[in-house]
Amino acid sequence: MVNDPKNDDIADEESKNEVIEMPEETGLENSEEKSEDVGSEQDNKVSEPKKPNIFKKFLGFYKTKKKIAIPLTILLLLAILFGVPVTRYFVLGKFIKADYYVTVVDSVSYKTVSGVTVSLGGQTVTTSRDQLKLRVGVGPHKITAQKKYYKDFSQEVQVPFKQGRNAYVLAMVPTGRQTSVKVINKINGKPVSKTTIKVADTQATTDDNGEVTLSLPPDKETLDATLLADGYNETKVTITVSDEATDKNNFQLVPSGKVYFLSKKTGKIDVVKTDLDGSNRQTVLAGTGQEEDTNTVLLASRDWKFLALQSRREGDKARLYVIDTSNDMLTEIDSGDASFTPAGWHEHNFAYTVFRNNVPIWQAKKSAIKTYNADSKQLTVIDETNAEGTSDMEYAGETLGSIYILKDGLIYTKHWYASYYSVYRLSGKRMGIYKAKPNGTDKQLIKDFDAGNSGYISAAAYEPEEVYFAVYNNSATSYYEYHDGKVVEAKDVTAGSFSKFYPTYLLSPSGQNTFWYEPRDGKNTLFTGNQAGQNGKEIATLSEYIPYGWYSDDYLLVSKAGSELYILPSTGTIDKEQILKITDYHKPATSFAGYGYGYGGQ
Repeated sequence: MVNDPKNDDIADEESKNEVIEMPEETGLENSEEKSEDVGSEQDNKVSEPKKPNIFKKFLGFYKTKKKIAIPLTILLLLAILFGVPVTRYFVLGKFIKADYYVTVVDSVSYKTVSGVTVSLGGQTVTTSRDQLKLRVGVGPHKITAQKKYYKDFSQEVQVPFKQGRNAYVLAMVPTGRQTSVKVINKINGKPVSKTTIKVADTQATTDDNGEVTLSLPPDKETLDATLLADGYNETKVTITVSDEATDKNNFQLVPSGKVYFLSKKTGKIDVVKTDLDGSNRQTVLAGTGQEEDTNTVLLASRDWKFLALQSRREGDKARLYVIDTSNDMLTEIDSGDASFTPAGWHEHNFAYTVFRNNVPIWQAKKSAIKTYNADSKQLTVIDETNAEGTSDMEYAGETLGSIYILKDGLIYTKHWYASYYSVYRLSGKRMGIYKAKPNGTDKQLIKDFDAGNSGYISAAAYEPEEVYFAVYNNSATSYYEYHDGKVVEAKDVTAGSFSKFYPTYLLSPSGQNTFWYEPRDGKNTLFTGNQAGQNGKEIATLSEYIPYGWYSDDYLLVSKAGSELYILPSTGTIDKEQILKITDYHKPATSFAGYGYGYGGQ
């Protein structure tokens, strides 16, 4: 019988149905049954929903939420590792750092040891006298320390999250002799902390008491050393190697700086400088032999950066110069057929008056006030006199009075005078009190008077920033005072109070303090006070000294017998033996009473 292809599917289906109904015992039936079961499972997978894939979901979350997923992963790993104590600090040290404090001491004296090379956690530092602070990863580390004449140190330490107040104490065992050294300020006697002592290929630093214990070679009796401290001159000393304290190892440091003065030690008037204790004397400008004893003047600015020198070094006329103390360079300010009268320094502006010999008395510009800026090297004419007339017998002219240097500028006077035959020319003329900035700006006539009825004006500085004026006229004398930028009548001032002794208040470089003296019982009492000259404190009583100037706000310069220069602390002293002599010097006859903005004028 030939099969009909169209009926094959029907035949197969019938055959399948027959297999399902056959008894279970036959082997063929079991085999076909398993085949049918497989087919049924596959049919079920197609029809049932699939279960979610957790790994694929986490991977998708990790890719799309990295900012959240990565930190969570790290925290998970750390949590796992925290469970293992051995690895906990090792792992933390990779991520977390902490401050670790170390104090290095001598195991014998138990004093701090400076100049020790300490290594910890990949850092290497050298100790000063202060506690070390190292920032390293938490966990186990090896700390090592080395210094010459001490045994090398090495130890394992654990750096915790927080060390607390107690620093790790690293005790160095000395191999040399324990030698104590003390360093003080030569002028005020106070200890000098943080002084570096370099000796025997090692170094150490003094503590707050200016003391340090050195471990030095035991086979040496003495050793050369160098002392270095900020604000002090480098000093060479010889240390006595000894286990016992000795005064031989007490050393003095001189504060850095130079003081300048005139000296006639060579027979000529030289400009000389020394250290503040008078050592390292050097000639800055040698005299030529043409200098005049009474007409050679040296005035220092308050910061000692510039010096104004009036001197006749050549020819028959004195000239004005400025010396830059940073390089001791000499620059001429002014010269000519004229005489000069220094007034003083206002910051770095030097003020002076000029009297021109070649200008007739009846012509204008006979006299002038000038300033010289030492920084810019700029010369400025502040004011000049006026005049009128035809000859020495028939004229009227202005003359300049005293110049006072105050915080807000220059205060000066101008008044008129006339020849015997020209008094009529004074009618309508005004004399007055003026002020101006040192650079020539803001010049003002702050008070004027009738020149026909008044003779002249004199002045006296009675307090810092305060000036009295006496205006003399035909009938009486009137008194005025300059205060807060104004001139007002001072009715309580009399001839006696105007002419009495008033101190010259020397202003400190910072402008915060003043220095002056008052004569009492034939001696001089020295005072320091605030910028207004108030709250005076006696720093030396019934002394033979008078103020010369300041050197910084820490030290005072005083002179004795007009030829000896000394230095003392600005806090004063009750023992004259503690006043340190710098030098003998040449003082000209000229004084600058009332001038408080520079030094060397008294």
